[in-house]
Amino acid sequence: MSDLGGSGIVLASNSASRKAMLEAAGIAFEAEGAAVDERALEAEMEGAEPAEIAQALAAAKAETLNEMAAASATVHALVHVEMPLHVETCARQGIDRATLEATAEAPGNLAYTRYVLEAGYSGDFLDLMAALAPCVLGYGEIGLSLRGNDGPYADWCAVYGGKDYQALCRDVGALIDLSLIHI
Repeated sequence: MSDLGGSGIVLASNSASRKAMLEAAGIAFEAEGAAVDERALEAEMEGAEPAEIAQALAAAKAETLNEMAAASATVHALVHVEMPLHVETCARQGIDRATLEATAEAPGNLAYTRYVLEAGYSGDFLDLMAALAPCVLGYGEIGLSLRGNDGPYADWCAVYGGKDYQALCRDVGALIDLSLIHI
């Protein structure tokens, strides 16, 4: 890893596009190949949800500043919007946070989240985004179609069908499209 001119910025990749971005910004540096231990990253995020880990991996694997910013924003939304929403939704149904956190993952959920993590560990940014897309876009589609629902999941439907989450869905789609153009 290289410290970029004492700025505290570390280049953890020999990515040509990252080098070009930094050079265009007038930052002189010498990049060294970094051995990023992605499994160690997961261990440092103990207690994090698989989706949070996957988005953190997306930020680390991103090739452009826009990709990094989108992945970072998604991690923030997962931690500060989605997870509290899910905890609150469960609480209204009589499931407290301790019970929720102690509940074993269902086999289907376990299979999907581990597939996403493996795509993040072994693939590139596009592989990971393609693995995450069904979750992100699926929640968006369901939320949009159920928006206005006044049942016990009204808040859930309002968030996922709302303007901010729908914008996130468009951004994820655009990132995937742009990644395909650069193949």
